[in-house]
Amino acid sequence: MLKRFLASAAFAVMLGIQSISLLAEDLVIDFKSKQSGSFGSVSYTVTAYYSSQYHLRKYHNSREDDLTDYVNSVKYHINHGEKTIKKYTLEDAIKYDEVLAKAKLDMPEKFEINLDEEMKHFISMEENIDELMRKLIDENNEPTVKKTGAEKVLKRKCDKWKASLGNIISLEVSLDPTLIPPEPQNIEVDRVLTNALSKVTMRLSEKARNPDGGTTLKRQAKVLIWSKVLKLEEEATRVVQGPIPASVFELPKGYTMEDEGKKKLEKLIETLAGMTR
Repeated sequence: MLKRFLASAAFAVMLGIQSISLLAEDLVIDFKSKQSGSFGSVSYTVTAYYSSQYHLRKYHNSREDDLTDYVNSVKYHINHGEKTIKKYTLEDAIKYDEVLAKAKLDMPEKFEINLDEEMKHFISMEENIDELMRKLIDENNEPTVKKTGAEKVLKRKCDKWKASLGNIISLEVSLDPTLIPPEPQNIEVDRVLTNALSKVTMRLSEKARNPDGGTTLKRQAKVLIWSKVLKLEEEATRVVQGPIPASVFELPKGYTMEDEGKKKLEKLIETLAGMTR
């Protein structure tokens, strides 16, 4: 879980840092990643694919993929071990947020006491992590951002940026301003179909975005939890520009499709109805 915890942060950083262009080519980036800290150390590899419609991240060691379809406003979590696909739609996410907002307004005391943290997020990592993020980081906190220099990654000149939120989270990124990924068709998908941790790191990365565009090729995230530091390092090992076969983005056949977003929405409505009785 801790690997997914910080990998999710890196995913959000990559989404937030990159500016976009209709003229950009398809893009594939391989990353070597390492998570370390007081809770242990693990290394793994990730491949990120970008087209004008899709963004796919393949976590090779865990046999899990995250696929976002910007045209149809859908996010999929693919588990190859269990042969399942969890589906989340933007439409259900918006309804979910609307139902939550109304419940918080109509019955604030019951909302805080009787609704666990997992139910307060459309896409949740798990209840204790969501609660931890709420306790550590106030949604009104503003990050500090500064440009710290330059370095080369894969012989590509990158601008270095650092963003931090107090002493809780810090992000350091090296961004290639000349490497422009294709434009997602619906940026709202990234803002709504994310978990609590991703929303925090997206806020940080937006502050560090290069206005001229570009792609992050190296990043380091540090999160302070229970006086212990969790650290994620990720660096590109290969960059390929050019057309990506459509088959790369096809959902695997024979897997069980679970409309997780619809189930979450129905469960929330049922839970809130029980609180009013």
